[in-house]
Amino acid sequence: MNHISNFAERLKIFRENNKLSFSELEKITDIPAPTLNRYETGQRVPKIDTAVGIATSLNVSPLWLLGYDVSIDYQVPEHFMLDRLLFPMPHDEQDLVMKYRALDDRGKRNVLAILESEFTDAIEQSKKGSSA
Repeated sequence: MNHISNFAERLKIFRENNKLSFSELEKITDIPAPTLNRYETGQRVPKIDTAVGIATSLNVSPLWLLGYDVSIDYQVPEHFMLDRLLFPMPHDEQDLVMKYRALDDRGKRNVLAILESEFTDAIEQSKKGSSA
């Protein structure tokens, strides 16, 4: 596996191939557009965990985004130990996160409202249980 490019070049390739503006990329990654612009122009280099988070948000291989000559497709073999290092979240949770990220703002608000309600109920139940 050779390093043939860099993060800035790959981010630009992805953004241009998908015809995304920086503001659209910001919505996908939750990283401010000016910061993404600085990453793409090479003025800044993201920390590895930020780069992996961006790759996950874009559903591309983190190694591809970092400039290695691997497929752009997000594929990490189960037996690959780096999987646990780069993606400590269980696969079912990763799936939920990806589904959440695909929602529009209204959908995200609805999911967060349900989670907040469930969390509040769980706290109340916990308080009742500990005071009994």
